[in-house]
Amino acid sequence: MLRSGEREVLVDRPYASATVLADGAIESSVLDSTAVTAEFGEALSALPPRPTEFVLYFVEATDRFTEGSLAKLDEVSAAIAKHPAPEISITGHTDTAGSPKRNDKLSLARAQRARQELVRRGIPAECIIGVAGRGERELLIPTEEDVPEPRNRRVQISVR
Repeated sequence: MLRSGEREVLVDRPYASATVLADGAIESSVLDSTAVTAEFGEALSALPPRPTEFVLYFVEATDRFTEGSLAKLDEVSAAIAKHPAPEISITGHTDTAGSPKRNDKLSLARAQRARQELVRRGIPAECIIGVAGRGERELLIPTEEDVPEPRNRRVQISVR
């Protein structure tokens, strides 16, 4: 919302623009991407890259990566290394097989394993700002209790 005296204009669409003129009037318009780049290009180029998410999977009831995810770790490490000052958080998850208490421990072990592997591949440990286990509380694929679901046995790595 842009206000000038008693006047106001709601700027609520992409590329919407409003300017307060010398007499206090408000002039509104819609810019195109070329005009936005010309006006704000320097500021836009200074923005950090958008957060990147990676998902890696585990062998049932273990903190061992699946073959596919183990092979993907080098790719994940290379992508993280491209960030100028990465902040990485790692969250481990399980399926519903086993007790909730066991799954809490296992999900944290998975997150810690992912951290260990990233550091081993050259990612500075101080860039990893969070490691957590969520157990079976945030299922990717909803299931009943005691159902082994491979897509729920994962870590999510968020890089910003």
